[in-house]
Amino acid sequence: MAFDAACNLALTSLPDAEETIQAHRAALAIFAEDVPVLPLYFRREVVLVKPGIVGPETGEFPLFWNLEEYIRVFE
Repeated sequence: MAFDAACNLALTSLPDAEETIQAHRAALAIFAEDVPVLPLYFRREVVLVKPGIVGPETGEFPLFWNLEEYIRVFE
């Protein structure tokens, strides 16, 4: 009920009004706390690296964010 009320208030108030911003924040807070959410998919991140290269990491950052730290290991 509170989520629906916050959504309705956000939809019916003026776009730039402080009331609209507060209603959006309230709806998002209720959604984050009360509504169960299951991810529909998982992102796979596959990295192929030539043997002898050390440093590439997968995760929340882009693959080449630490490119200057890659090390070429000579065998």
